[in-house]
Amino acid sequence: MSTTLFRSQLAERRRAHIIAIVEQIKLLPSTLTVPMKVLELQRSESATMADFAAALSADQSLAAKLLAVANSAAFRPEHPVAQLSRALAMIGLKNLIPLALGMSLGGIFNRLNLPNADRGMLWKASLLKATAARERALQHSPAIAEEAYLCGLLQDIALTVICASDHSAWP
Repeated sequence: MSTTLFRSQLAERRRAHIIAIVEQIKLLPSTLTVPMKVLELQRSESATMADFAAALSADQSLAAKLLAVANSAAFRPEHPVAQLSRALAMIGLKNLIPLALGMSLGGIFNRLNLPNADRGMLWKASLLKATAARERALQHSPAIAEEAYLCGLLQDIALTVICASDHSAWP
């Protein structure tokens, strides 16, 4: 019984610690790869909004923030925006570049102490899940392929916070 009580207290302390960290987070960790690709696309004469959407959809933090911006009161969408391509069309290229780069920098230098190896592993895992979800949707319901991709990309977004806040909980 005392072991169960100890485990419950430990679990409760971990939970409280993670909640405290989540309340302080403004941006999740981001990669250097995506902002560099966005800058490359900005310099390109032939880059389309679809190219920007493809690049930005590789980053959980940016995708989530851009969807949040498109669903905010500033844009007042009639229906919830669940597709990154629609969010980018609403935001526009003129606003997208400074917004995406600012969020990327904030995500790269955020407060979470996440080792680069873990960050890379989580990023690759989210891309794998997103790609698998999109491919499955393309087979059965192509109209929701982009939403399925985003669901796969964002499904484990909390793992970043858990790993960064309590390394002993990770294994």
